[in-house]
Parts: sequence; structure tokens; C-alpha cells
Amino acid sequence: MNVQTKIKQTTIETKALRNALALVKPIMQKAHRWTIPVLGTVRVSIVGDTGVITATDLNREMAVSFPAEGEPIDFLIQPRFLEHVLKHGGPSVEISRGEWKYSTTTFPAIVLKSGELTARINEIIQPEDFPKSMFDQRPFEQPQEIEASAFRYALDACAPSISDEETRYYLNGVYLEAWTAICAWSAPTGTG
Repeated sequence: MNVQTKIKQTTIETKALRNALALVKPIMQKAHRWTIPVLGTVRVSIVGDTGVITATDLNREMAVSFPAEGEPIDFLIQPRFLEHVLKHGGPSVEISRGEWKYSTTTFPAIVLKSGELTARINEIIQPEDFPKSMFDQRPFEQPQEIEASAFRYALDACAPSISDEETRYYLNGVYLEAWTAICAWSAPTGTG
């Protein structure tokens, strides 16, 4: 016998969640590279009237916010499963957290309802297992504004120095440090 006890419920506009998912999904590793199962999920957290979807590969992290309404909820889900619900559902998604009882055993679950579609996910991986956010662990200063043309110019200037060696992937980028009125850019060449 399958009985759902609804504990929390929130509603999200499908288009807003689809757009947020599309932005964070490139951060994730390819499916065949998931050596840590939690990296194959995105974290969806909703508090008040704002939701945040987060993806990480432990080297990079991206969090995108979207409007939501309802009770606070926090869960992990595989992007392909969430994409399927968003693609085949209605204009909004109702998310509820509850328990699914089968015989005498109780399982935590997330239920997604969108239009005629209802999907249930057993919570195998808990939100507490998702890697701690880089943003929560570092004290960041106030955001600095950089003019788009200056930002592009600096990236173009650093591009020839960026390493393309696959074995030292951590050298494939630029380092940006901003002070009150000055930005410093650098790119490692990987040559020592």
C-alpha cells in the first residue's frame, strides 16, 4: 500500500526553473565521470519567495536563483529527471516533501506535480551530503562592478597564457582579484 503524507509544499513557475537548470547544468561533470554520486545531482533550495538551484564539480560551483512561493524545502535531484518533469508538465511545478509508506517501512520522498504529470523521487542522497558551498565558506567582500568592455579586454589579454594541458586542469583559467578601483588579472602558463 502506497500512502503519501504531505509535509511541505511549494510552487515554482516551470519556465523559471527550466532556465535556472539550464544555467547550472554545464558546471556538472559528464555522467560517466561521476565518481562521487552526489556530484550527479543539483541542489534545489527554497526559502521564502526565492529558490536557488546549485551545481558543483568540486572545482567550480554555480548557484542561480528563481522566484518561488510556499514552504521551505531543500532536496537533491538528477538534472535529467528534473528536465523530464519540466519538459512534459504544465506551466508550474508543485513540489512537496513527505514520507512514502510501504507496508511497515517509511521512506523520505520528494513529489513533483506539473500538469497531468506526477513524479516521485525517493531521497537516497540527502541535501546534507551535497558539498558545502564555496560561497558559505569564504568571507567575500562587496561585489565589484567591472565594465563589460574592460572585462572582455582583460580576458583577451590573458587568453594566450592560459594552459591547455589536460592533466593540470586547475591551470586552465584566469585569476581575478578586485580592489576598490583596480582589478588585477593573471593566467598561469603551466611552465613553472
